This record gives sequence, C-alpha cells and structure tokens, in this order.
Amino acid sequence: MSKEKGQTMVEFALILPVLLLAIFIIIESGRIFQAYITVQHAAREGARYAVTGRWDEEFEGVPDPRVTSIEDVTRDSLAGLALAGPAGYDETGRVLTGHYEIKVFGQNPDNPSQLLEGYAGLPNQKMAVQVAYRLEIITPFLNAIAPSVEVKGYQEMINEDFGQFGGGGFAGLREPPSPIPPEIPTAGASPTPTETATGTITPTPTETGTPTQTPTVTSTPACAVQIEEPVYAADTTVTVRGDPGDTIVLRDMNAGAIEIGRGVVGGSGYCNGSVSIGVGGSLVDGHIIAAISNRHPSSDTACVGVTTCWPTSTPTATSTSTLTPTPTPPGPYIFLNYNCIPEGQEANITVYGRNWPSSTSKNIVIQWDEDVKAVFQSRVTWSTVINIRAFEATAGAHIVRASLLEPPNDEYSVDVLVPCPPTPTPTTTATPLHPDLRITSIDANPSSPIAAYVPVTFTIGIINVGQGDALNLFWVDLYDLPENSGPPTAGQSEGDATWKAVSSLGAGGTDTVVLYYSFTDPGTRVVYGYVDARDNIDETPYEHNNASQPLTLTITAGTAPTATLTLDPVCSQPGVPMTVTVRGEGWPNTGDIQLLYDGTPIDSFPSQVNWSRVINLSGSPDTDDGTHAIQAINSPLNLQTNYYIPCSRLGAIDGYTRLFIPGVGIVFQERVDVYCYDGSSLIAQTTSGAYGHYVLENVPPGGPYTVIGRTHIDEILYMDTATGISVSAGITERVNLLLLPQY
Repeated sequence: MSKEKGQTMVEFALILPVLLLAIFIIIESGRIFQAYITVQHAAREGARYAVTGRWDEEFEGVPDPRVTSIEDVTRDSLAGLALAGPAGYDETGRVLTGHYEIKVFGQNPDNPSQLLEGYAGLPNQKMAVQVAYRLEIITPFLNAIAPSVEVKGYQEMINEDFGQFGGGGFAGLREPPSPIPPEIPTAGASPTPTETATGTITPTPTETGTPTQTPTVTSTPACAVQIEEPVYAADTTVTVRGDPGDTIVLRDMNAGAIEIGRGVVGGSGYCNGSVSIGVGGSLVDGHIIAAISNRHPSSDTACVGVTTCWPTSTPTATSTSTLTPTPTPPGPYIFLNYNCIPEGQEANITVYGRNWPSSTSKNIVIQWDEDVKAVFQSRVTWSTVINIRAFEATAGAHIVRASLLEPPNDEYSVDVLVPCPPTPTPTTTATPLHPDLRITSIDANPSSPIAAYVPVTFTIGIINVGQGDALNLFWVDLYDLPENSGPPTAGQSEGDATWKAVSSLGAGGTDTVVLYYSFTDPGTRVVYGYVDARDNIDETPYEHNNASQPLTLTITAGTAPTATLTLDPVCSQPGVPMTVTVRGEGWPNTGDIQLLYDGTPIDSFPSQVNWSRVINLSGSPDTDDGTHAIQAINSPLNLQTNYYIPCSRLGAIDGYTRLFIPGVGIVFQERVDVYCYDGSSLIAQTTSGAYGHYVLENVPPGGPYTVIGRTHIDEILYMDTATGISVSAGITERVNLLLLPQY
C-alpha cells in the first residue's frame, strides 16, 4: 500500500509543474486578452469622440485642444488596466511596462493617402486613434521568458460634417436664403438665386474649436414612434407609442404639415410608453398625418379613414431614361433606405413595410441578424428606424428581417453588405450591371471674367453610361479650387462650395443640375463638377471618373452688396489670453479702418474691400461674465460685433432635418443647409450631418430667432421654417425641421 502511495506522489510531482504551467498560461492569456480588448475599446471610443469635431473647454489654450481632448477621452477608456503613467520609453524605443501610448492621426489634406500624427483631420476626412500598452507578465518562470507583452488597439473612422459654418457675408458660401420664406414657384420652374440677408450686422459664428454643450447622436437605438391604427376623421384623439418622456408632434401633411397636436409619452422603460394626443376636429378623410419624435430621428405616418394613402409599390428610380420595372411582391415585404455602412461604425437604417396585415392583435418584429431592433403593432404600411451599433457592423453579409409574430407568421428579409458591396466575381453565366455616372458638361453664366460677389449660375450635365440603374439618391457637387489644383476626390471637403441631390438616374439616362455660387476674391479659380460626391452609388469599377474637366475662371474685383464684420472665435474663458481674427467684407477702398475693443482703440490700418486682422486680447479677470464689443470704423461706416466671456454665456440650437417625400413618407436627410436669423441678420449656419442631425453653435442668448432648413432634390426645393425660437445661455434648444417640397 505504501508502495502505491509513493508511486502516486511521484506521478503527481511529475504532473504538477505541467499542470501549473497550463494554469498560469491560461491566466496570462486571459490577462493579455483583457488588455487587448481594453485598448481596442479605448481606441474606438476615442475615434467615436473625434469624428464629432468637439473638444473639451478644459483644454482651452493648449496648442491643439481637439487632439488633447481625444487623448483624454481615450485615456479615460483605459480603466481596468494598471496604469503606471503616460508613454515612457526604454533605450530601444519600446513603451515601458505598465505605461500607455495614445496617438491621433488625421488625413493629410495635401496627400489623402497619408495620415498625419498629432492631427485629427477635417470634416468628412479619415482619422484614426492608436493605443498601445505594455502588460507585465506576473508568472515568475513565464516572466523570465517574456517580461512583458505589448498590446495595441487601432480604429479608423470618417469625420462627420462638423463645423460647416463659414463666415458672414459672401465668404465663398452657398448664398443663404432670405429670412422671409420665398414665394412657392410654379411647378417645373427652375430655381433662382436666393437673396442674401441684409440689414443690421450681428456676429456670425465661424468654425472654431469652442466646445459645444450640445449632445451628440446617442448610440442607444432609436425608439420607433408608432401611430395606433386605424385613425378616423371622427376621432378626437390619436394614440401614439414611443419612448417615455419623448415629445410627439402630430402634423397634417396634406395641409402644409401644420401641427394638429402634441403630447409627452407616458410610462416607463425603454420603448414602453404611449400618449393620447387631442386633435379635436383636425382629422380629414384621406389626409396623411405624421407623428414625429422630438428626441430621435423617428417618425410614423397614417392615413385618416383609409388603410394606405399611396399605392403599395416598390419605389423605382425616375430619370429621362426608361428603367426596368421592379415587380411588387404579392405579400408583405420590406425595403430599406440607407447609405453604405462602413465596417465598425454606427449607422441608422430606415425600414419601410408594405402589404402587411392591419391587426391590433398581431405584432411585427424587426431584426438585424438575430438581434431584435424593434417590435410594434402590425399595419398595412409602416416605417421604422433601426440603429446598428458599431460592434454589430462587422464585415460580411447581414440580414434585416421583418416577421409577424402571430399566424400566418409572414416574413420578409433583405440582405445588407458591410462595408459597401464588393466587386462581384465575373462568371460566364452572368455579368454584373453597374451604373457609371459621369459629367458631360459644366458651364458658367456669366462667363469669365466674372466680378466678385456676382451670383454665378453653373449648369452641370450628368449621364449614366453604365448598364445598371443608379437607384439611390446621390449628390452633384461644385468645387472652387485655387489655380493649379488637381481634380477633387470623393468626399473631399476642401473647396466643396455647393451641391444638390439627384434622386436616381437610370442606365443611359441624362439630367441637368443647376447650382448657384458667388466668388469673393479676385484671381484665377478652377471649378470642377463632381457627381456622386459621397459615394452613395456603387459604380464598381468606375469609381474614378466622376469629376468634370476643369473650368478656369478669371475673377475681377467687385463690390459686396453690404459691408460685414465678423470675428473668430466669438467667446473664450475668463482669464485666458486669446487671439481673435476679425474680418471685414464689402468695405470702402479708401481711408483707414480703426478697430476698438470696448471703445478702446487697438488697431488701425488702410481700408480694403476685404480685410482680415489678428488681434491679441489679454485675459480678462477670472470673474468676467459679460459681453464685449469689437467695433470697426471707417466713417461714416461703423459696425459692431460682440465677443463673449465666458463661452457658457452662449447657447445653441440643434435638431434633426427630415424630408416628407410623397409616396415614400418621412426620411431623415443629411446635407440640409440650416440657417438661424435674428430678424434679417444671419446669426449662424451649418449643414446637417449623419442621420440629419445638425448643431448651430455659439448662438447669443435671446430671440425670437427664425430657423430655416433648405435642400434641393431633382431641382425641387424642400424647405421648412421654424419661428419664435428663444435661446438661453448654456442651453441647447431642440428645433426639429420637417422639409416639404415647394412645387
């Protein structure tokens, strides 16, 4: 017996080192994997913050507060690792054990194929965040083999459309509309250049690094708004489901989208609330009513007294050519509205349903692969927005599925490829049909030479020479570039002057796009047209022939319609010295200009039509909480603009831009120009970005302001005007816009 026990002990002694080694290898592998997941998460969080263009006011005055803010957000996401401090390096250049390294990269404007370190990139350009961390190996005998292991995380993203303000006056901008809505043109009429706001000059914010207090689009999936059907003209209330606490606005789309009621969703829990909105006698048989969320890019439509307000057919492209009709499925089906989904980036998809049963006892579930994104009561026609989170946007094929939970358990699915669909492999049995969009002509009226500030009409001809139809909405852009510049590339923000959308273009189809633009400075300019500027259409392999031939123009001196005075930035923090750029346009070309700060002269120089001066302002007292005046005087011209300390004295306006498209419904739309007016004075302007979200920053407290949204699709103006908007210091006012076609 003792001999067997001794044998067991010997065997155990032989096996124990191997067993312990396996255990420690598992432990260390887990630590390494946890460190890798953490640094990858930190890189992703830093990149998600970076693409918004924001920066923290805590870093006011550092050389690049945006890059510093990105590094700070990334560092905060490294929680869970034992951090000995920021990057320290040994004699070989390796990160020291327990230390971390964060690098921010941005696309080089002069060389798009290159990423520059320490630079976060311009709007619509690539940026990246890299995180490195050296993990100490704690197991003694493993530590002798490899004392530490370096793990790295890396995330690339595309910057959003942040900061597309531009200066006041005509500083190379798309001309802003008059604050008074223009008369609705007759059907088929060509749009004409819009008038520029004139009158008392007030500060026009320009792109700055000033932090905003506005929220970014949340990653929480949008809770779908849903009207409980049927709805009849005799009803005095309309019940709407939605996110508890959300404000729902009801509008009659056949009566100019007038508001017929609003209410706040009650209840508790995500997507588990409803509100009965009183409408009195506002419902009319056959009219489309829309329920619109104030919180999310979500809405729903219903028809009063009937089950559907338009034919249940699959939307097809419209163009000058004849398209192959798409057969309408006989049963329930869905179709999607979205741009290509980049790998590893958050996206929203609008799902439209047609021909589903109308039943209060049956529910429809929407899934992305196997994940449930929305559940709502079944009706004939519906739409909902589903949110695809970054970690769900993996490369490969995904399925958006709509299913009826109760018998007959109808189901319909659509495939989605992440990222954009790859080039199909040619086979002997089928040839892929792709569109090929090109520009056939670009003309300017008046022709060169052109006086500065004179509105120029650019006529751009486009054609689809491919065999496939371009069925998605795409953009035609006008680029204003310096002499000797090369042609623009897809997504380039530099020189992107103005644009319009085209809903579709069939194979062999042609179209004409008219754009308006004004030049400001004398000299030689090179203008290009660019079709499908945002790569909305898969033209594989014809993606590199979308730019027009260059159009070289000579710009001569001109006179601005009215003098302007703007400054950048418009606010700072107490006690922080600040460099401020003051700009003027349309000034006399004689005499001297004197600059004053709160009535004290600070600069004097010969007057020019267009001028720019950099002035240094010493830090105001830490207790400063006021408005300071900057004046420019060239008698009898005397203009004033305001400078605010601290930044918290300013407010903001944000919201979503949506379009009502007859036959389709309500869709959220990017690249809508949004303007804020105080009377006839332009206060701020921007362009809506992803999911139709926009932010008007640095709006002075007060009002009432007027907010206008405008865009063109197929030469049809879509517009909405919101009036009576008041802004408070440090508060973001939500103003959603619903643009209607102005036929």
